Amino acid sequence: QMVSEVRPDPEWYHGRLVFHLILISLMIAATATDFYDHVIPDQITLPGTLVGVSGATLVGDLQIIHIWVDWNHLQVGLLGPVIPLWIREHHHLHGLTWSVAGLTLGAGLTWMIRVLSRLLLGQTALGFGDVTLMGMIGSFIGWQPVCFVFLLAPCCAIVFGVLSSIASGSGRTYIPYGPYLSLAALLVLTSWRWLWPATRDIFGHAPSLLGLLGVALAAFIGLLLLWRAYQMIPASARHTRSGQ
Repeated sequence: QMVSEVRPDPEWYHGRLVFHLILISLMIAATATDFYDHVIPDQITLPGTLVGVSGATLVGDLQIIHIWVDWNHLQVGLLGPVIPLWIREHHHLHGLTWSVAGLTLGAGLTWMIRVLSRLLLGQTALGFGDVTLMGMIGSFIGWQPVCFVFLLAPCCAIVFGVLSSIASGSGRTYIPYGPYLSLAALLVLTSWRWLWPATRDIFGHAPSLLGLLGVALAAFIGLLLLWRAYQMIPASARHTRSGQ
C-alpha cells in the first residue's frame, strides 16, 4: 500500500484549474444572492454539487489531495506515505468517493453548527442554503480542505460582521454566512500548497484528526457565545461607541 507519488496526475493540471474556476463562479453567484437577497438558491448549489461529483467521477483525477494519505509510518522517509492501492487502480471510483466524502463532511458539519447555533443563540443562525453551499464546496475540494474551510469561515464572519456593525452603527444582528464560507474556501484553495505540508500528519492519524475537529468545534461554540454577548449590547451603546 505504500506509494511514493502523492500528487494528483500533473497531466490534469489545467482540468483541475477549470474545475476550481467553476467552483469559484458558483461561489460568486451564491455570495451575491446571499448578500442582496439573504438566500442561497438551490438552483445554484444543487446543480453545482452535481457538477462537482460528476466531474470528479468522470475524470477521476481532479482532486488536490487524495482521499487518504498517511505520513505517519516509521519508514516514510524511504518508502513514502501510505496510500491505498485502490486509489491508483480505480481512478473513477476514487473520484466519486473523494467528492462524496467532501460533500458529506461539508454539509454534515454545517448542519451540526446549524443545530448548535439554534441551541446557543435561541435562533437559527444558518440557513439551509449554507448547508447545501458547504456540501457543494466539499464536492469540489474534498474532505481535508473542507476542515480548513470549517475553521476559517466563522472567524471571517465574526470579524467582518463586527467591523461592519461598528462602522455602520446600525446594530444589525444578521450576518449572511454564505459569503464567508466562499471566502474561506477561496483562501484554502489559494494556500493549499502551504497548508497541506504543515498539517498532513494530522490527516493520516485518526486521533489527531478527531482532536482537530474537537478544537474547531469548541472554537466555533466560543465564537457563537461571543456573538451572543455582542448582541446583548444595546444598539444605542454600539452606535455611541462607533461614533467616538
